[in-house]
Amino acid sequence: MTDLPLVSVVVVTRNGSARLRDYLLDSIAQLEYPDFEVVFVDDASSDDTCALLSAYKLAGHDVKVVRNFKNRGISHVRNLGVKHSRGEIVAFVDDDCTLDANWLREIVKPYISDVTVMGVGGLSYVKDTPVPYNPNGKIFGCNMSFRRSVFDRFSFDTNLYFKGCSWYDDSEFIDRLKRYGLKLVYADAATMRHYAARADYRANKDIGKPLNRFYWDTKYMNLLVYYGFVIGHFLHARQKHWRYFLTAVFEIPYKAKLRRLQDRFSARFGRPDSWFSKPID
Repeated sequence: MTDLPLVSVVVVTRNGSARLRDYLLDSIAQLEYPDFEVVFVDDASSDDTCALLSAYKLAGHDVKVVRNFKNRGISHVRNLGVKHSRGEIVAFVDDDCTLDANWLREIVKPYISDVTVMGVGGLSYVKDTPVPYNPNGKIFGCNMSFRRSVFDRFSFDTNLYFKGCSWYDDSEFIDRLKRYGLKLVYADAATMRHYAARADYRANKDIGKPLNRFYWDTKYMNLLVYYGFVIGHFLHARQKHWRYFLTAVFEIPYKAKLRRLQDRFSARFGRPDSWFSKPID
């Protein structure tokens, strides 16, 4: 493989110092790839994560640390990582993963062999087992990458952050790229181990996860069908959260349909961030 592209490895974290020490940092240093940078985005950690990352060095490779002083959620910090990266390929890993030494080389191969490939996901194992974390060739956020040109048209949806819980940020993004015809492939030789530590982003999932799923579905769903689905879900719920119900009925349809219009415009003409005083994300 000659003329390998620069890859930006984006790592988002919140209170992840123990996970970074135990799993990720040493494996980044052992990557057998000549041209990459690492962009850490710290989403308002209250532990020593920022100090740990600020002291982290890689011989021959740039390391950037971007810090949020207010918790904004994983979609926002993924977008922030892209903004501060400069690689032709942008790869995402979680702070609780251990990378195979050849992971980057294998991630890059499909891009080199096929210029129409816009995204590549790799194989992640559950901890130290032979069990795949992402079976059936699914692409998950702990092991995914995209050409930089993808982010000229699309971004991670920051509306997937209801009730303090961020779910589906990666799945919704990948689904959206497929809907707009971008070619994504799976490279099972691009391996890592995912130790699936519980992250702060996953807190309060009983409320946040369904709301985020409603939002995702509502982008593409007829509103009459959506309201019937929401009412049925609420009636069968064990606990009746009225604020949850009102959010699903009023806030989610408005945000989802507006974002769908923005997505359609951006997919055709590019993201219009520079046209407005306030960016989409």
